[in-house]
Formats: sequence, C-alpha cells, structure tokens
Amino acid sequence: MLRAMLTFASSGLDSMIKQLVRDALPEVINLREGAHDKFQGFVERRLRRGDGPDYSFVAAVMADPNPRSRLVNRLVGHLTSSSLQSVDEILRVGSYFDIPSLKLIPDPNSARKIFVARNQIVHEMDIDFDRPNRNRRPRKKVDMVTRTQDLFAVAHRFLTEVDSQLDLERG
Repeated sequence: MLRAMLTFASSGLDSMIKQLVRDALPEVINLREGAHDKFQGFVERRLRRGDGPDYSFVAAVMADPNPRSRLVNRLVGHLTSSSLQSVDEILRVGSYFDIPSLKLIPDPNSARKIFVARNQIVHEMDIDFDRPNRNRRPRKKVDMVTRTQDLFAVAHRFLTEVDSQLDLERG
C-alpha cells in the first residue's frame, strides 16, 4: 500500500500539472512577460528545426485562421506529451508559467530521491538486484508517508502559484 500511495501521488501530480498546462498556460502566457518569453523561445526553436527553417511548419501556422492559437496548442502538446514525473520535467514546465524553481521545489535533491524511489517501484518492481535473493527494497512507513506528503506539497505550490497568476487578472 505504501508503494501504491507514492506511485499514485506522483501520477496525480503529473496529471494535475498537465491539466494546468491545458487550462491555464494559454492565459498565463498573455499575463506574464516571463511566460510569454518562454513561449516565444519555444516558437523560435520550433521554427528552426534542423539546419534551417521548417517551411511546412511556417506555412501551416501562417495558413491557420488563428496562428497564435495554433502555436500555443503546439506548446501545450509539447509540454503534455511526456511524463512529468521527475524534478527536471516539473521545473521545466513550471518555467513556462514563469514560476521560479525554488518556489515549486525548495529542495531539489530531496525531491529527486522521491522520484528515484518512484521509478524503482514502478519500473523495477522495487527489487534490489544487488541482494542475493533479489528481495524488495525495504521501505519505511514514515519515509513513504513523508515522500508522499512532499509530492502533495509540490502539487499545492504549483496550483497556488498558477492560481495567484490568474487572480491578478481577475482582481
């Protein structure tokens, strides 16, 4: 149960962040200069595929009735297309919201350990291959509960930061 608790908390964080990208990022790009700059950087990188410009991409964007929407949708698709179950991925997506890394994850090294444990559980069935009988890695209840709460705290900080950005528009 403790392994499932950590796994589902990580999966929930991934899902919540992806939903925020879909629902809130387009508006945040309009509200925050830093978010707009990250969006612009994404567009510039996308236009320069390979050695030169990607003419088919440029043509598709220019021919679209709403080119900006098309580009924002490309960014949303890019950010939500892979797993967000690592510190680096969460911080990368947070940067598109113009959220400072330390606001989301104050202790990146500790958070990395959480995702290492999560990956061991999910991808290796938590088997310790260094032991002769290949037993499961021992996991203390207090550690698993703390790690799960830490993931919930990341989710809370991410949601609170995005909500405060949107509140500036509403207020």
